[in-house]
Amino acid sequence: MRRRGWIILGTTVVVLLVVLVVADRVANRFAEQQVAQQLRTQLHSEQDPAVDINGFPFLTQVVAGDFPDIGVRADSVALGPLQRSDLTAELHHVRIPFSEIVSGSPEHITADQVDGHVRIPAATLAQVAGIGDLHLDPAPGGAITISGNETIAGFPTHVAVTAAVAVSDDRIRIQPKALNAHLSALPDIPLNLHDRRLMSRFAVNLDASKLPMGFHPTTVSAEHDTLLVDATADHVNLRARP
Repeated sequence: MRRRGWIILGTTVVVLLVVLVVADRVANRFAEQQVAQQLRTQLHSEQDPAVDINGFPFLTQVVAGDFPDIGVRADSVALGPLQRSDLTAELHHVRIPFSEIVSGSPEHITADQVDGHVRIPAATLAQVAGIGDLHLDPAPGGAITISGNETIAGFPTHVAVTAAVAVSDDRIRIQPKALNAHLSALPDIPLNLHDRRLMSRFAVNLDASKLPMGFHPTTVSAEHDTLLVDATADHVNLRARP
C-alpha cells in the first residue's frame, strides 16, 4: 500500500509539473503576442514582428512584471524615411504591471534599454539619396564603397566612390573621400579623380531621429548592398500610440 501511495504521489507530481510547464508556455506565447501588437504600430509594419520572451520559468517574470530579455525581429518595416528596412532588437528589462498582463490590455510597457540593429537595403538608400542603381560594399578602414549611375558630360556612367561614414547628432553621414578609378569608359573626356562636385553627388545625410523607439545610432558599417546601423535607446515607452 505504501509503495502504491508513493507511485500515486509521484504520478500526481509529474502531472502537475506538466500542467505548469504547459501553462507557462501558453502564458509566454500570449504575452509575446501582446508585445508584438504594441510594436507593430510603432514600427509601421504590415504584420506583427516576431517576439521571443526568453527565460524560464516565464510565470515568475509575469508576477514580477519584469522581463529581462526579449528579442524582436521585424522585416520590411518603415523606419522614418527608410522604407522596407529590417530591424532586430534586444529589449532589456521590459516592465509590464502584473494587473495589466492579467487584464490582457497592457497600458504601460517600458524597457530599461533597447539595443537594435537596422539593415537598410541599397535600394532603399537609393530612393533617399536619389542615386540610380546604387550599390554598397565594405572598404578597408571602416569605409564603404558606394556606386551608382551618373550622367557625366551627357554620357551615362557608372561611378564608384570611397566614403567615410560618421554618426553625430542623430544623423548618419556618408562622406565621399575619393573617386574609384574603375569607371565606365568616357570617350575622349578627361575625368578628374578628385572632382569634388562629382563626389558630392554621392554624399548622403540621413536623419536618424525618426528611428523607432527613440533609437540613437552608434555605429554604421556596410556589407554587400546593405547599410548596417547599430543603435541603442534607454527608458523606452513601448506602448502603441492610438
